[in-house]
Amino acid sequence: MSRTEKRDLPRSLFHRLLNKAKENGTDFNLVLSRYGIDKLEGRLRYKS
Repeated sequence: MSRTEKRDLPRSLFHRLLNKAKENGTDFNLVLSRYGIDKLEGRLRYKS
């Protein structure tokens, strides 16, 4: 992965989640919260 790609990763993730919220007609904060909880859940499962 190039240096430019690493820098744009957060922006890319933001836009993907924003587009998903718009497609589903869901509040962006709800989509963001669900994403965060899902990532946390995955990390907890991996550790146990």
